[in-house]
Amino acid sequence: MKGIADIIAIILILLITVSLAALAWLWFSGIFGELTGSVGNATRGGTQAIGTKFTIESAIGYGTASKVGVVVRNTGSVDLNLQKLATYVNNTLYTGREGLVVVNLAPGSFANFNVTNVPSGGCGPLRVTAETGAEDTLSITC
Repeated sequence: MKGIADIIAIILILLITVSLAALAWLWFSGIFGELTGSVGNATRGGTQAIGTKFTIESAIGYGTASKVGVVVRNTGSVDLNLQKLATYVNNTLYTGREGLVVVNLAPGSFANFNVTNVPSGGCGPLRVTAETGAEDTLSITC
C-alpha cells in the first residue's frame, strides 16, 4: 500500500506542475500579445506621421463670398485625409469647408476646397495643419 500512495502523490504533483505551467503560458502569451499589438500600432502611427507632407499651392480670398479657395498638393508618401486638416486664417480656426470631392488625397495629387464663413474673404496668412503635425503656410491673395 505504501508504494501506491507514493505513485499517487507523484502523479498529483505532476498534474499541479503541468497546470501551473499552462496557466503561466496563457498569462504570458496574453501579455506579449497586447505588447506586440501596441508596438504595431505605434509603428503604423509613426510611419503615417513621417509620410504626411503637403503644400498649399494657392489661396485666393473671395471677399464678398466670405470664403477662401485653397489648393493643396500631397507631397508625402501616404494618403492625406483632407477632412482632418485644420485650417487657420489670421490664426483663427475655421472648420467650414465646401467643395471637397476627394477625402483621401493620394501622394502627388491635388485637391481644392473652400474655407467658408471667413470675414472679408480672409486677407492675410493661411495655415493648414494635419493631425500628424505637418503644416504649411501661405499668404492669401485678395
